[in-house]
Amino acid sequence: MSRIYNDSFVFCSSADAPPDVTAIDFNQVYPLASLHFCPNCQTPKSPIQYSYNIESKFCSNCLADHSVSSASFCSKNCFDCPSCGTILTITISDHNGQGKSFNFKCPYCTFIYKTNVIEKPKSLHTIIRLERKDNPDKKHALFRQIQTRLAEPNKSSKEINQRQLENLSLGKKETEKIDDFDVQESDKDISDIANLENILSSTFPTISSTTKLFPKTHRLSSKVSKKCLACNTILQMPALIPNSPTVYKFSSKFNAVDYLPTLKIADAPTNILNIDEQYNIVLNIINPLQTKMTVSLASPAQLPANCVYPASNSKFTISIPLTKFTIGNAVSKNILKGIPTSILTSNTAVSRSEKSKRIGESALAVDQFDVDKLVQKGANWYSVPIALTIETGSCSDIEHEIKIPLYIKINSDIPDNLLSVSRREKLALGYWNIVTLGKYRIIE
Repeated sequence: MSRIYNDSFVFCSSADAPPDVTAIDFNQVYPLASLHFCPNCQTPKSPIQYSYNIESKFCSNCLADHSVSSASFCSKNCFDCPSCGTILTITISDHNGQGKSFNFKCPYCTFIYKTNVIEKPKSLHTIIRLERKDNPDKKHALFRQIQTRLAEPNKSSKEINQRQLENLSLGKKETEKIDDFDVQESDKDISDIANLENILSSTFPTISSTTKLFPKTHRLSSKVSKKCLACNTILQMPALIPNSPTVYKFSSKFNAVDYLPTLKIADAPTNILNIDEQYNIVLNIINPLQTKMTVSLASPAQLPANCVYPASNSKFTISIPLTKFTIGNAVSKNILKGIPTSILTSNTAVSRSEKSKRIGESALAVDQFDVDKLVQKGANWYSVPIALTIETGSCSDIEHEIKIPLYIKINSDIPDNLLSVSRREKLALGYWNIVTLGKYRIIE
């Protein structure tokens, strides 16, 4: 994910956006770059708000198509290293005409596996499966032993009819004995895995185990389509190109970063916040559309308690002097023109030249709207100040993570690529955007 999207976190919910910021569930806040956008609902969609469907399956190693199969692993000779996951190389050794053995070697780590001598033709999957059955690891051996014990007939237990089985509940305290395995309630602590293994080992003392590792079958890759759960609009549809399974193109795809403005913080304070001191933070809003966008910003006057973690008794006040403005359309020819000045780096000669040019033009501009010399605008971006003040509170050596909630309303003409799929004439929506400021200690 690009670092420019790391500050933009969008609240997504199946219900309408709550007007009260304290009602925001931060478990439903997602990075802007991970969201889709529904052109009909005109809302960002998180992974829990759309359905998935597998359109095709293929093996990324041998490129075999498995779309008509229900398997999730490659049925051909494709195996992964159990230690590092790298594709294994396979060679054959001949044993004087008496049979053959297969050698698996990892080109990345030291894993090597050699099968037994095979006298009759068998698939590699069958060979590995049979050898794993004869030499199970500890986990599979324990499962097989429990399965065998429970499958044995219990001659000492009484016959229980269907009605008695239906009346049994998990809350009853009765106990039964199945052979020598007592399922009676025990005062032994089984919360610890090591203790649980000791209890099971005492119950099943005859388990033999090995630490031998076997080659793993290679998992299939898939191409998936996504649909909005609210209106069934296709949010992503891969292009199914015959004989080209690894070409991952899309016939349609609606990403939120292509339709919602990106928010990026700049000039934020570092590490420490002083009580009774005002901090001017630059908020950059970047328009990704090819049409102009009107943006309205709103924030609570006081930072809610759920936006400071761990909780603090300090009172944080927020002030935004400019709350409504129009941003121009995205620039396609000159990329530098689409980068706000406050986040324009000085790493290259071209960026340094562009930055010095903007600073000079800003100083000479007489009629430019200016609030504390922090409001700037470009071809497709706007930079506005956010005043953050800590009015009351106590000092703390604990670092508090501070997040600023902003309710954003955008209005724009429908982009050309949405005209054929959207039932609306305008692009208009409102949502909560959570901007992460950072972690700070509060001092006097």
